[in-house]
Amino acid sequence: MKHLTFAHYMAVLHGELPPALLHHQAHQHVLADCPGCRQSWAAALDHEPGSGDVETHLGQVGARGAEWERLLDLPEDSRALSLAHVERAEGLEARVRQEERTARKDLWRLSRLPLEAWPDRVANARTRMRSRAFAHLLIEESRRRVKTAPREAAALAALVRPALDRRQGRLSLPWARTLLARAMAHRANALRVAGELNAAAELFSALHQEFTVDRLDDWASRAEIQSLEASLCLAQRRFEKAGSLLDQVAETCRGIGNTTGLCRTLIQKANLLLTVDRPAEVQGLLEHATRGIDASSEPYLYFCTLQARALAFLDLDRPEDAASLVSEKSPLWLEQGSAHTEALYTALRARIATARGQHVEAAAGFTSARDQLLELDRDYDAILASLDIADALLAAGRTAEAGELALSLVPMFQSRGVARETLAALRLLAEAARTEAVTARLVAQVRDRLDAVAGA
Repeated sequence: MKHLTFAHYMAVLHGELPPALLHHQAHQHVLADCPGCRQSWAAALDHEPGSGDVETHLGQVGARGAEWERLLDLPEDSRALSLAHVERAEGLEARVRQEERTARKDLWRLSRLPLEAWPDRVANARTRMRSRAFAHLLIEESRRRVKTAPREAAALAALVRPALDRRQGRLSLPWARTLLARAMAHRANALRVAGELNAAAELFSALHQEFTVDRLDDWASRAEIQSLEASLCLAQRRFEKAGSLLDQVAETCRGIGNTTGLCRTLIQKANLLLTVDRPAEVQGLLEHATRGIDASSEPYLYFCTLQARALAFLDLDRPEDAASLVSEKSPLWLEQGSAHTEALYTALRARIATARGQHVEAAAGFTSARDQLLELDRDYDAILASLDIADALLAAGRTAEAGELALSLVPMFQSRGVARETLAALRLLAEAARTEAVTARLVAQVRDRLDAVAGA
């Protein structure tokens, strides 16, 4: 006599077997184990035809019994775990944890070397720095460092390919292709943050030549790559493309239930709206975004919502609302933030001072923000902050200081390896300073030229 298993109950619940199967098999067990039930069943079979309901029902059950017996030969349900299953799972988990520990040690050893030594160290490794766990950790560390050390972040992401490219055919495996595509996207994003927009665009172009992002197995990775590319498009002022990518990312995040990813996407859309001069739409969008995040667990995303809300207030000529918001939230901003969020906070306070007509305070604030950004290797953002300093100095009537600033920009950023096209735009200010002709209009022209260079 066959026993019912968990698999049979689940098959009935899923509609794959008839419920009467359980009735039939349970009935057969009762008849086998209980003499009284057996006697009653025999009496029912001898019952006069006048009790047709009972006879008909029992006859139907008996007639289909042989058919249902065959259905009882089901494969074991994958959700029913035996001790052997548990032991295999525990062994696999232990192996994964060991690989993760080894990967963390390898990354620690790598980080103690000079950055320029990293590629050779990984390329020459024979057994270490080759695991899937190490490649994944490189990407995560790149993402962690991108806000405060973008060149290190780019170098880390570039190591993923040599780390995986050792075993024959490994790079063609689906999981490896996903990791490679993610690594290229994060490297491009780090280059964007460092101000190398053309190099970032070239890397995304190479990514699309090698991979079809929409066909990657991991939906979350697709959304991640598209989100990073949208950030580049926004920096390049390719607003239509950025909006299209963000719509795709938002749809994917909703589909897979990624609330954090959706929040990040809504913040990006808010920044897009601010850039295209639609600040009135920002508050409602960010109210929706903040429902999906917790300030203590996602402090950076929370800071980004505050910044976008404050900037929207400024664009709507409501500086007091912006000041109130920043003042209310500043303790959390500074206590739980990073060096990058501190720089954002400093620049935002300077923008509020500008809107209030406090130009001396604004110049000091932008100068402090510029210095913080330089320490973080965010050269392009530091250049934009330098133009804000010039605007504030000119508004304060300190034309001579604005001229001195203009003369200092080219040597300052040339020594940091800034692209020639960017330096050419800054030379316009230097040339004007030599003839004592630095004006707010010229600063605006230089800013437009930088935007044009970014979008080229």
